[in-house]
Amino acid sequence: YHEELNQPGDLTFEQIEKISRTMPPITDLWLSGGEPTLRRDVSRVIETFAKNNGIDRLIIPTNGLIKSRVCEIVDNALSTHPRLDLYLNIALDGYGETHDRIRGVPGNWEKALECIESLYPLKKKFGDRFRLNVNTVVCADNYTEIEKLGEFMWHNFKLDGQYFNIIRG
Repeated sequence: YHEELNQPGDLTFEQIEKISRTMPPITDLWLSGGEPTLRRDVSRVIETFAKNNGIDRLIIPTNGLIKSRVCEIVDNALSTHPRLDLYLNIALDGYGETHDRIRGVPGNWEKALECIESLYPLKKKFGDRFRLNVNTVVCADNYTEIEKLGEFMWHNFKLDGQYFNIIRG
């Protein structure tokens, strides 16, 4: 997917802006894709929907690989839009090496955990406006580790209400 990012197949910012301009007000904006934080103009996209459509909630899934980029996007969105709530969903699809194997990225587990930790100052800064969650897709490769993963996250990380989304895939 990385090779296809920001290529002619993606919607241009102008196309996204036209969609936003022609839509009525909406409450929630869900960004998706492969990895939304890699889109160079993601902050402009957020700004456009906040201005044109009055969004109240922004939901962003991420693999958490580039913690500085994730932190920048969260801080910018919440600082710029004081009435916006942001839900950041970090993907953890297994415990340790299982997560890395499922994601196909060595070291992804550690980087995702580092990303979560790096977001704590923003949790303190923005309070309830910033919801930090973990999402897991349950599959044949990880179903035996779900309880272990949940216990690990419960005891080691400060997530909102220890909210741990499990999605069956």
